[in-house]
Amino acid sequence: MKRCSWLLWVGCTVWALSASAVPLAIPYQGVLSEVVDGVVTTMTAKSANLEVRLYSVATGGTALWGREVAVTLDNGAFNMELSDSVGSPLGGGTLESVISAATGTLYIGLKVKGGEEITPRQRLLSSAYAIAAKTAHESAGNFTVKGKLTAASNAVVTGNLTLNNTLNVHSNAHFEAWVWCKNGISVAAGAPATFYTDAVVKAPATISGYGTIPIGGIIMWSGTENQIPDGWALCNGSTVNGKQTPDLRGRFVVGAGTGSGYNVNNTGGANQVTLTVAQMPKHSHTTRTSKEHAFLGLANSYWAVWYDEQTVQTGEAGGDQPHENRPPYYALCYIMRVK
Repeated sequence: MKRCSWLLWVGCTVWALSASAVPLAIPYQGVLSEVVDGVVTTMTAKSANLEVRLYSVATGGTALWGREVAVTLDNGAFNMELSDSVGSPLGGGTLESVISAATGTLYIGLKVKGGEEITPRQRLLSSAYAIAAKTAHESAGNFTVKGKLTAASNAVVTGNLTLNNTLNVHSNAHFEAWVWCKNGISVAAGAPATFYTDAVVKAPATISGYGTIPIGGIIMWSGTENQIPDGWALCNGSTVNGKQTPDLRGRFVVGAGTGSGYNVNNTGGANQVTLTVAQMPKHSHTTRTSKEHAFLGLANSYWAVWYDEQTVQTGEAGGDQPHENRPPYYALCYIMRVK
């Protein structure tokens, strides 16, 4: 009766690598021997197909990763790499995803194709776990820090960065994706902080910026035209930073609506008004005059009275001047956010 046994040691090779050359492979070596009628002998075969798998448990369980690899034997000794680019897949995820997601010990299960798994499974030791550093080294995807992360120089993150504790940045930090901070973000005095999306910022000192009003928003400004803050422009019809401002000098602003003349950007009204006759309420003026004449007879006391009725026109009044129709006002500058 033949039975395969093995002696395994996992080698770790040190490379001088750039950030883009982190290898996704584990160097793996061992020695296969045969047990024939109770006697251990070196395998005489020159090659073998090995099935290697990773498990999260020492016995049983479902393989998280696996490859079938053809190896060359030299007195039973073999040397190979465990990676996604060597051999044929046997199911499970990628080597990087399995090792990076591991929260406990991983075990290597090995068997010659067609045979039984050689026991016991070997623990994957710390040298192989260096693959998990690739994600931290390159920040290729989501990057979770459960402790304290200190960046002494620039920190560039192209994926999502989730902080459950403290991130201290002593230089620049540029984030192209979301940053979630359960306990908030602390910015040192005088250091700039730029937010390109909605944010709530609490600070015990002064924060300078362009404000929370969206670009194109308009507010009243109590200062003079030469005191308008950076990022804002006077609403005088000019174009600033590619943004066209409406000319609101000397204007009241009315909400756009469905009424006549109230479409967006419509203008109207007048600085002064002189009423026309057509604008006056309907009315009339009536004047009557009368002349009374009497004739007294001689023979008897007869007399007669007649009347002469006439229409007269009154003289002109008024100065034909415009009248004030504005409520009491206070003049301020309208300014618009332009960046």
